[in-house]
Amino acid sequence: MVCGSNTFSLVEQLRHITQDGTGLELLLQRANGDIPERPPLLFVHGSYHAAWCWADHFLPYFAARGFNSYAVSLRAQVAGTLDSHAADLADLISNFPQPPVVVGHSFGGLILQR
Repeated sequence: MVCGSNTFSLVEQLRHITQDGTGLELLLQRANGDIPERPPLLFVHGSYHAAWCWADHFLPYFAARGFNSYAVSLRAQVAGTLDSHAADLADLISNFPQPPVVVGHSFGGLILQR
């Protein structure tokens, strides 16, 4: 699922390699160790955004409340269709240790419905 990682602040930068070899950026902020772990959260951005849009507020907020919080950067919209984006997310989700709660904004929500 992950190929290499760097850490800046508390957010880890990971890479998910899809079945066709495309690398998707994946940000992770781990749950606060003092709180019993809850299901992971996966945030999916809308148009003209990427995983970064969740990093300042959403990832730390939910990590502080016991959720391993992930945000994915989709392929560029011109590089994929609804079906290919949905397949990328299904592939990513299949690698989670337990099913995540998914949160989509705008175009990300449309993909998740697919």
